Amino acid sequence: MLALIKKIAQYLVKNWDKLAEWIKKAIVSIAGSAIVDAIIRGVEAVISYLSSLPSSVIEYIAKLLGL
Repeated sequence: MLALIKKIAQYLVKNWDKLAEWIKKAIVSIAGSAIVDAIIRGVEAVISYLSSLPSSVIEYIAKLLGL
């Protein structure tokens, strides 16, 4: 699961501004608004935040991002 979390974190930090609004809203809806703050702070912050979430949330975000 950690490998997937790292992949998601890297993707989100690199591509957040380019993502479609509906994808951003879906991610915030399931992961919470604090994920946006983590994305701004960088990959390690996103990894830390995502690590506290259930695996079902991680898997859903991965599906949204096509990972």
